[in-house]
Amino acid sequence: MRILKALTLLSLLTLILSSAVSAAAATDVNLPYTVLDTDGISIVPAGEGRVVLNGTLFNTRTKQAVNLGIGAKEQILDVKTLSNPDKIIVLTRSKEQKILKYSFRMDGKLQQKSFINIRLGDQGKAQWTPGTAGTPEKVWVQRDKLFSVYKAPWNQAEASFDSTYRDTAYEYSNVIDWRASSSPYLVLEYDGSVIMGSQRYIAIVNMNDKSQQILEIDQNPYLDLQITGNKLAVTTNWLYQAFPANVEHPDSTRAQPLLSLIDLPAAASKVILNGKFEEKYDTASGWKSELFGSQLYVKDVSAHSWSLYDLTGKSILSNQPAPPASGHEAHFIGWDTVTREASFAIFSSSSQISVVTLPLK
Repeated sequence: MRILKALTLLSLLTLILSSAVSAAAATDVNLPYTVLDTDGISIVPAGEGRVVLNGTLFNTRTKQAVNLGIGAKEQILDVKTLSNPDKIIVLTRSKEQKILKYSFRMDGKLQQKSFINIRLGDQGKAQWTPGTAGTPEKVWVQRDKLFSVYKAPWNQAEASFDSTYRDTAYEYSNVIDWRASSSPYLVLEYDGSVIMGSQRYIAIVNMNDKSQQILEIDQNPYLDLQITGNKLAVTTNWLYQAFPANVEHPDSTRAQPLLSLIDLPAAASKVILNGKFEEKYDTASGWKSELFGSQLYVKDVSAHSWSLYDLTGKSILSNQPAPPASGHEAHFIGWDTVTREASFAIFSSSSQISVVTLPLK
């Protein structure tokens, strides 16, 4: 589940499904959605043109949207999609401040709803990992600085880790994002305070023995984390801006790491794709890279264009025109090889999700 660092509150609206073609030949679709509160913006690919946008299952090919049957006052904590068998798993916070687990078919119909007796409180967060050969499904919970992992029957934590960072290199250090894997590894993104700024870094924690591997981030851009198998995928983004000289930050004269894959057991990082972006002083400039399934979307902010790559760094599409500026970030949610169209989701501050579809050049 990709969680972009923003808080989006969704409110109950009457079903709206309409289309209009703009002068730029873009098709806009306003999505229906329910009262869903998510810890950030959730965009999860579901295969065959489908994507789960917070609590809405949307098909980019048919332009059909289905609200997942989740309680109106339940906060979405995590969304995962599985194949063989195909299903959508959603964790929510119940009114009792515990965890509800939903299993949906790929057409959005509810298969199962179960109660997981783990107390979260009103601030706790949770992620779900599926069972693998020899490993059962697990639920990972964050309560402030304490991270715990549970397995059925959920009576007590299998292991816990105190994320308080004690390195004297920073005045203080906080976890700003995290990802759980089906292996014993917990990934923490820290923001460490330095004079007039901060430094981001990653800790890979083995929950079996509590050992840690610390990875520094070259040039200190903003990060987005995703687990892909036994690897951590790290994408980056940055808008060029004035910065104190003593704080590391992206340098436009150097290539930027757009996608890195980190082997979790070895804590070994490999940069898959670099890019260099012009810095302008009279207009916004920089880059944005995001993973959507097995494809990497890279936007050049000042050129207002985007390109697409696979996980080996091979180019799929290049220098495509970005969606018209709307005041809100447009997130890539796939492209159709038949119609030669790309789709983007836009989450507005007025509690509306829209999808814009653009023809490829």
